[in-house]
Amino acid sequence: MALAVMVAACTAAPTPTPTVEPTPSPTPVDIVEAFADALLDPGFTADAVISGSITGAGQEGTISGSAEFAGQDSHQRLAIVFAGVESETEVISANGEQYARTADGPWVHQPPAVANATLQSQFLEILADLEDEGVEQVDGQTLHHLVRATPVDLSAEAFGLTDATITDFVGSVDFYAMPGGTPAILRFTLGWNQAGTAIEMDMQYSLDLDATPTIARPDDVWTSFSSDRFAYTMAYPELWVLDEVDNGTEAFDLFYTLPSTPGRPGEIQVYFYPGITGVLNAADFFAEAIPSVAEVFGVEVESFEPITVGSLEGRYVGLLGSDDDGPGFHQYVLLFGGDRAWSIDWYSQAGNEANDRARFELALDTFQPVVPPPTASNVWGLQVGECFSSLPLFVPAGQSALFVGGVDLFSAVECADWHTGEVIAVLSTDGAESCEAMFEEYVGRPLAGSIYGLLEMTPVPADHAPQEIGSLCVVHDPPGSSTGSAAGSQS
Repeated sequence: MALAVMVAACTAAPTPTPTVEPTPSPTPVDIVEAFADALLDPGFTADAVISGSITGAGQEGTISGSAEFAGQDSHQRLAIVFAGVESETEVISANGEQYARTADGPWVHQPPAVANATLQSQFLEILADLEDEGVEQVDGQTLHHLVRATPVDLSAEAFGLTDATITDFVGSVDFYAMPGGTPAILRFTLGWNQAGTAIEMDMQYSLDLDATPTIARPDDVWTSFSSDRFAYTMAYPELWVLDEVDNGTEAFDLFYTLPSTPGRPGEIQVYFYPGITGVLNAADFFAEAIPSVAEVFGVEVESFEPITVGSLEGRYVGLLGSDDDGPGFHQYVLLFGGDRAWSIDWYSQAGNEANDRARFELALDTFQPVVPPPTASNVWGLQVGECFSSLPLFVPAGQSALFVGGVDLFSAVECADWHTGEVIAVLSTDGAESCEAMFEEYVGRPLAGSIYGLLEMTPVPADHAPQEIGSLCVVHDPPGSSTGSAAGSQS
């Protein structure tokens, strides 16, 4: 009995079998949603290395640079080497404003249409229709390839491409995300037409989302100005004042500091000379113009230095002098633009010539001629009294020339604006009238000894001109102010 009790006491109760719960399956990550959420997050920050290539007109080039992103703000530096020429641009977008510069030029405040066209501003539309194409190996990483299911409109300005000659801009996107949806690479294939050349660009942003850049407005911002009457654009320090002077004797644009303006006082004047005749190239123009300018300034012709301002050839001279305000520093630049020219003058107090020349050169770096957009599709459709911005050849004053054939040669402009030619007669094919006779009737004096040149334009069959047109008679305007639509009043 005792043994039975002891055995019973040592026998353990049966252990209950535990219930095994199944391990839950992980919820699949929506790569597209996670990618879009990251880029659209107001707190999104990243650095990026920019790389790529550019092709056009049988030439190949490279793209390199960097970018920083902080919410809607960004700072991009871009270098393009194409056809043996390197160009550098830098763009800052901060607090809804955009500032851009070329190479070491001044920071220029951009208009709202450009300022609003940032890369981040286009994310919402780009990301709205992405699809995950699956996993690929890219730059040594295993990444999800995200593409647009439908085409998207992209802006050239969003990529720092602000040249006014860019048209027909198109683009597509290829984005790449980490397995968790973190953005890794933004790749763009872009195309456009520039000055008649088709350009293609592949551009890649390789992102580092651990970076936390701070982006601020640049110092010493300049303001851009576009002159319709003098056909140019130029920037000037934003605290300076602009006055478009026309006092009946002379007309010029005046940029200057007020007594309260911080920094050294300065002044820039821009003069415009349209309708240059009888000059075929820059060398001839300067050979004729510089001696008289040198005489006015009291300097030798050899004092003028050759310079290049954008696409324009020019001559520069700097000299010290005195006036009622005391010793001063005067800088003068003359620029040649085919059938027109500009002179740009700088005035400041003497004593800081090196810095003042550097400041003046910053302004010159932003100077660009403006070509009015064409408004006539066919030159043979122009009427008496209509004016043009350019002619196929130069006609010396008091002489006539014949030009045979030519469609779409001109940009039609208002006669009140600068122009080089004005239609004074449309002759029939019967040959009963001559351009010289029509010139005397229109202008009020014979061509010989006149300050005008005369061009007779005759169509050829390929021009598809109206059958009744034998030729157009065109007055080639002299240097100076526009003649307006009544050439006879300027005889």
